[in-house]
Amino acid sequence: MSALTLDEFVEMAKNLNLKNIRTRTFSLPMRLSAQIKTTINLTQFREIRKIYEADIGKDELGVGAYLDGEEICFHYLSIIFTGTKARQRKRQFPRN
Repeated sequence: MSALTLDEFVEMAKNLNLKNIRTRTFSLPMRLSAQIKTTINLTQFREIRKIYEADIGKDELGVGAYLDGEEICFHYLSIIFTGTKARQRKRQFPRN
């Protein structure tokens, strides 16, 4: 299982007849502990931390994990995606 790529999103939009497709990407730096420590138990947190820690310098996860002191940080990547619907003809209703 994987996320859709930007090209796959654009192709989906084209298949939906969207026009003027534009994209912008941006990255938000996040602290791993701030994102997940409160939602999972300590054992799970340690396991996830090990995964991110092992990925530092490799970026196989695709999130650019890095250390800031003792804290593991990563980049949460987001895409802004816009397009316009093709104009539809207005229905003409018969007059009474």
